[in-house]
Amino acid sequence: MPFKKVSSQNKWNLGSIEDFEEVYNEYAPKLYGLCLTGTKNPGVSEDIVQEVFRKAWERRHKIDTSQPLENYFVKLAKHEMIDSFRKSKYEKRKKASLVSKNILETTPENLLILEEQKANAVAILKKFPNKTKRIFLLSRKHGMTNKEIAKKLSVTEKSVEYHISKVLRRLKAKLTFPG
Repeated sequence: MPFKKVSSQNKWNLGSIEDFEEVYNEYAPKLYGLCLTGTKNPGVSEDIVQEVFRKAWERRHKIDTSQPLENYFVKLAKHEMIDSFRKSKYEKRKKASLVSKNILETTPENLLILEEQKANAVAILKKFPNKTKRIFLLSRKHGMTNKEIAKKLSVTEKSVEYHISKVLRRLKAKLTFPG
């Protein structure tokens, strides 16, 4: 749906609340659709639209009204989406870091959980064929590369990758981690 010029565009920089409401009512639904397409998240899209209009209101005296407001709002919305993605990525890394720090804390409870997880991992590993166990242990316990393991056991690197990933998938599915 294309944007159209609003009659109040030339009065926008005067800061009239009525003009702002007219522009908001015209552009907010369209910007929301644009943001929803980009973020796939209704809540985030609403937040971005609100932030776009908050910034527009703060900068209303600096906006070049000789250019279509559509261009300004779309550009601002795209920048806000990028910022939102960055913040989201940062929050995920921060959360993962906090979870790993929590796991690494040497509280009696975490040490007990760690011991239980080790026992569970050993029990899971025992269920695999000898070849898979050997490849996994050479990789994780002895720190050998896939290439070194492949050469030592006379198998392909792809075979080594397959056996290791098979164990890791099962461990990930069966073990639970605190946090």
